[in-house]
Amino acid sequence: ARKLVQTYKLCSEQLSSQDHYDYGMRAVMAVLRAAGNLKRGVSAATIEIQKRYARRRKHAGKGRLQVEERGSNAGNAGNANNANNANTSNLSNLNEEEAAELAAIDLPEDVLMLRAINDVNLPKFLDQDVPLYMGILSDLFPGVQIPEGNYARIKAALTAAAKRRNLQPLPAFLDKAIQLMEMIRVRHGVMS
Repeated sequence: ARKLVQTYKLCSEQLSSQDHYDYGMRAVMAVLRAAGNLKRGVSAATIEIQKRYARRRKHAGKGRLQVEERGSNAGNAGNANNANNANTSNLSNLNEEEAAELAAIDLPEDVLMLRAINDVNLPKFLDQDVPLYMGILSDLFPGVQIPEGNYARIKAALTAAAKRRNLQPLPAFLDKAIQLMEMIRVRHGVMS
């Protein structure tokens, strides 16, 4: 909480003054909503990957289903958790996308918070303010690295849509589209 308040205090002092920059309670609430979404998304991703892996093993004929779906065995919840834990350590048949999702599962809280701060604030800053903003974050969160989000599917869809319209899917375009998507997740309304 202190780092979030300090981030907004430094941003208001050091970044250029723009009408669309907001460092008040609305911005704090947006960051908290984004952090909650990330935390819930990580939990949901864990369960979904384990289910997909279990279905793949079952269909491949490698034995019976080892990962039980949550809620399917309420009386044996401890055994289901043990099965889940046992199988997360041996997931060698995952594709790259699933492996990237699993890598993000046990992120520390400061990494989740930094990612939420970035997801909410970075899209609204002017290009000239981005280096200053990144400097503020590196001072307040020293040594914290944000892992890349897994946007492979959305980037592929955006690239295909751009090519159908004879447009070039430049990295800046893809990044802005993803930022817009992240903003829509945490804000009631977005002006672009």
